[in-house]
Amino acid sequence: LLLTSSDGTTTDADARTPMPRAGALFALTVGVIAACASASAIWTRNAGSGRGAKVSAVWYAGASARRPLIAGNWKLNPATAPEALALLKLVVANQRALESSGRTAELPDVAIFPPFPFLQLAVDAVAGTGIKVGAQNVGLEGKGAFTGEVSASMVRSLGCQLVLLGHSERRLLYGEDDEMIRRKVRLALDG
Repeated sequence: LLLTSSDGTTTDADARTPMPRAGALFALTVGVIAACASASAIWTRNAGSGRGAKVSAVWYAGASARRPLIAGNWKLNPATAPEALALLKLVVANQRALESSGRTAELPDVAIFPPFPFLQLAVDAVAGTGIKVGAQNVGLEGKGAFTGEVSASMVRSLGCQLVLLGHSERRLLYGEDDEMIRRKVRLALDG
């Protein structure tokens, strides 16, 4: 794994053991891509290589260039399923217009992260487009008596391909630390 900072220096990051701190965004393919082990794992942070440099890109030696990813985290929006469906129709119409432009090689990858109640609605709505659907979180357990939790296998069974883990809001509001994130990543990959 190589990190390129905005000042152009390249750092070998394979020796890094801690996960990126608050503010990091992990978009990883559930059960297929290991966080920071494939070109599909994307993260940025302000700490760079420990010298205060801002990390501007992550890639792998010998890997081909990856298309940009545009991802929308819906957070706790919209309020109702009909509103979610209206938004999904707009997103899908826009994606289809872009895909029919004849310039598909230039298009970025697109992902959306709606709230849990709208995941199936989103998966169904984007079928046949290049849009990927992801969950905003997964729980710390794979199964059992954990009221309100959602497992990685549940999310995958809906057709989700991605999950956000390590989000600064989860760290700040819910006290998720590096160890909890490591456990969630492992469950997502094994899920």
